[in-house]
Amino acid sequence: MSSLLVRNVRLVPVTPPELGGRHTASAAGELDSGQTVAAHAGSEPVDVRVVDGVVTQVGPGLADDGSPVLEGEGR
Repeated sequence: MSSLLVRNVRLVPVTPPELGGRHTASAAGELDSGQTVAAHAGSEPVDVRVVDGVVTQVGPGLADDGSPVLEGEGR
């Protein structure tokens, strides 16, 4: 299993394929708080955990699990 923790990035909504998008969002597009990614697009930076190419967690200050970390610098 490969994983990556991306720190301090801004979320952007992803259009599902059935609506003409080319990419899919996983984890049901929800943040740890239960709010949708689209509702937070462009707001304060958050951390994103990716495991085997699937977004598994999104939220501020995710715990370091020993995975490689990529710093997004608020972008």
